[in-house]
Amino acid sequence: MARDVTIEDERYRIRHPLAVIGLTAVTLGLYFLYWYYRANDDARRYLREYAIRPIRSVLALMLGGLVAAPIAWMIFGNGGLRFPTAIGLTVLLLMPAVISFRRTGLRVRAVQERAGVSDGLLSPGAAWILLILTVAIGGAYVQAGLNRAWASPTADRRKREPLPPTTTAGPTAHATPRPAGGNLVTPADVGSRVTLQFELPNGFTTEAVGVFERWDPAAETYFVRKKDGTEVRVPARGVRHGKVIPARPAAPATPAAPAS
Repeated sequence: MARDVTIEDERYRIRHPLAVIGLTAVTLGLYFLYWYYRANDDARRYLREYAIRPIRSVLALMLGGLVAAPIAWMIFGNGGLRFPTAIGLTVLLLMPAVISFRRTGLRVRAVQERAGVSDGLLSPGAAWILLILTVAIGGAYVQAGLNRAWASPTADRRKREPLPPTTTAGPTAHATPRPAGGNLVTPADVGSRVTLQFELPNGFTTEAVGVFERWDPAAETYFVRKKDGTEVRVPARGVRHGKVIPARPAAPATPAAPAS
């Protein structure tokens, strides 16, 4: 039976590995495409690696599946394609799927390491080979690895790394060395007005402008209070550009009405 768990304000699903095998077989592989997207998206959100594109992972698999049948027919069904040429095309067109399998195994291993899993760690090499040989069994192996991460009592890093008390940036806060790259906002800028351009989980980019109220070191997240009072969570790894900006000018005082 599948069940959901909430880790660092994100929901993840624990699935029975045998369900991955069964549903993949019953749906003739369609469920595996859905599962593969969800597995990579879970890794993307938990690791906060917004360069991961789950849809590209699925497209890599679909490309391999779509070309496998035509090439097999051209080799064995009098399609007229010479055997060496067919082998070369097969290797070329299946390479994206093979690479995607390898990266998925590495991502799940990284998820386990971040979650603090100490035993039963997934082998990226074994996951890669199993996914190539039979996607259903490979998927079950990878799902078992994810389950160990989601069930780990240390998966939520905030519980093992308590947040420090919120502090307000002092006069010398901006003397702190700033990181290289597009993001110039550091935890020492708490209390300042900032602008952060960051990437959303769906791949689109948005911007948060407001007061940098607090920093979550465990989740590596900025909390920005916008002028309308709403709070925005900005994962540091998704920030493309960020800087401290001047405070908003105070509204001009309304002149008093002359006495009659």
